[in-house]
Amino acid sequence: METTLYTLDEAADRLSVSYWTVRRLIAGGELRAVRVSKRGVRVDSRDLAAYVDGLREQARAAEG
Repeated sequence: METTLYTLDEAADRLSVSYWTVRRLIAGGELRAVRVSKRGVRVDSRDLAAYVDGLREQARAAEG
């Protein structure tokens, strides 16, 4: 599987949330990120997909 590294802005766009929400998710350990330089942080597309899958599982569990 090919992977893509997204900037935090790109990850926010894909999740339809703000940049700051992505920062909070990373800081809280809910979303994994990769430091690519002193100031650069990226989110791997596989980690983004895993986060969304986890949200889906939580929704299914809450339904029944």
